[in-house]
Amino acid sequence: MLIKHHSLLKILSSSLVFSLLYGCGSETAVDKSTTPTTPTTPTTPLASTITGTAADGYLRGAKVCLDVNENGVCETAEPHDITIVGGVYVITVAPGIDIDKPLLVEVSAQTIDEDTGGEVGKPYVMKAPADKHQFVSPITTLVQQEIENNPALSAADSKTKVKSALSMVDHAEISLFEDYVAKKNSDETSANKEKYTDLHKTARIIAALIAEQAEALESALSAEGASTGNEKESFALIMDSINKHLARITAQISVDKATSAKDFNVADLKTELNIQLDTKDISAQIVQKKAAAKREKITSAELEKLTSVNLRISSYTPNDSDETESLSIDYSSISLTPTELRRNKGYYYNADASTWSEDSHHEEGLTYVYRTKTWEEITESTSRTYSITPKENGQFEADNGLEKIRFSFSQDDVSNQKITTIIPEYAKLFSSRVKGDVLFPANSAMYKYDIVYLKDSLAIYHQEGYGENNSCGGTAIATLGGNCNVVYGSVANRHVKSLDELIVAEGASATTGYIFNEYLADDVRFHLTGSVGDASGTVKYFKITEGQATLAPLASATPGTWEIKKYGDKQALLVRHPRVLNKIVVDTDDLVKAYIQDGNFVRKTWYFPANYSIEFSTLNTVAAQAILDELDILAPPSDP
Repeated sequence: MLIKHHSLLKILSSSLVFSLLYGCGSETAVDKSTTPTTPTTPTTPLASTITGTAADGYLRGAKVCLDVNENGVCETAEPHDITIVGGVYVITVAPGIDIDKPLLVEVSAQTIDEDTGGEVGKPYVMKAPADKHQFVSPITTLVQQEIENNPALSAADSKTKVKSALSMVDHAEISLFEDYVAKKNSDETSANKEKYTDLHKTARIIAALIAEQAEALESALSAEGASTGNEKESFALIMDSINKHLARITAQISVDKATSAKDFNVADLKTELNIQLDTKDISAQIVQKKAAAKREKITSAELEKLTSVNLRISSYTPNDSDETESLSIDYSSISLTPTELRRNKGYYYNADASTWSEDSHHEEGLTYVYRTKTWEEITESTSRTYSITPKENGQFEADNGLEKIRFSFSQDDVSNQKITTIIPEYAKLFSSRVKGDVLFPANSAMYKYDIVYLKDSLAIYHQEGYGENNSCGGTAIATLGGNCNVVYGSVANRHVKSLDELIVAEGASATTGYIFNEYLADDVRFHLTGSVGDASGTVKYFKITEGQATLAPLASATPGTWEIKKYGDKQALLVRHPRVLNKIVVDTDDLVKAYIQDGNFVRKTWYFPANYSIEFSTLNTVAAQAILDELDILAPPSDP
């Protein structure tokens, strides 16, 4: 429970007392004929109290503090308490101290974890957001770290991002800030109890990883002869490392439903996950994090003529060489003004030909967009432009007729920082081409977009043909209704012409009936099982075994679901895949797929459900050009 006493009320009360006692000026006359009043005694401001619980499992003997200066350390002068049985803490906050600050839990090696009844063995830290003081856990730590990583991101969107990473975005009834130990033993539904049990298991793994990686980081700093400190930045590196693997952690935990949160083997699972902190150039990483801590919100007034570049480089290392070579580069830019976001033309660089060409893969064909009741035609060029409406907290809403999104936008100054520290995936490519550290030049910036879809987005996109004959994999595009976007079935039924053809009878051979040009992670294919005429059914999964042409059933896979829905005058088949398939992680872009009956063919769609959350980073033109310069590549033509 959290009780706040607002300073504004105290100020008003004090002003009123001053007025009653002394009047409006030093020479005010007093009517002695009236009955004198007794002066009001000013009230003493009350302290505030923060009461809550700290848990991996419940933690006894941990220090909990209000991180007043937000430096990631519990300092002596900051209000604090030591947890007792059940992880309970009661913190008294003196008048005048801002209570709207994050909570910090410092778990010592001697802290007792009531899950095991023994000492935790290695120290670690946990956090909770400023308005969520009632429960602190590794799960609340994930949310608080998202808030700290991006000042433009709202607390609500930070929570959505974490729920997405934990495969819980569709479970609105599950709170990341509730006591999962108590919830899984409460009168919740069995499904909710299972989710809270999964949260408890996830928290135990994350706590163990934080402790292990904190030890690795300290050892790496010592090896470099660097001083310790920079606790907030060091902790951010650790949490970023863990956050990259949340889907894998969730996948592993989802497999074992029988073992309780207390009894499952954390050490074994941690070994199997093998999540290691990248400690190379750890001091440089901390410097980069300190710079990132200065990340700034971008306001609507600052958007005028701002252009950011999305640069994607594909590369490979030949078997007979140690040098990594670039294969191709995708270059696309985004221009923003206070009222408009525009996706400019994209360009594609062919390394073999050493030339740029316009990326026309989806250019100028008609896209059919579903609105409230009808489908409308738009072109790719039309859909590039979004109207922007500024919102609270530096966020924006954008609408291009196809999508309605909310996004926050921030920037990092990456001037004079190592390119491979900022973009680690370029490390191998750069190490093969240059000597020494390559730095971003002055005035380099990286922009971060965090996006949440505000409504379901559904569109049938147009796909151009390839080659001189403009064909679709050898089939004339005119034969396919002028659009290469067609669902391919099994070899015997190549171009699917009706949704019924996608439904496969129970027990059908794995090698027939699957969608040929759709697959999930690790070459997983799927069947939509049921009977023609059914409105819904289940999805079964198969994996291509290395060296075999046939598909083997994916044992213990959680079934997905499919359903037929009507969108205006078109029938759609929606397929929902689970986040994990027997330890195989399904990419978030593949969780929900929609196929539309359009004329004589079934076509794929762009489909993003409401509350779908994504993030991506771009560079300003100075930073992007610095990368191209190191690869000896001229920039593509500017967009008109």
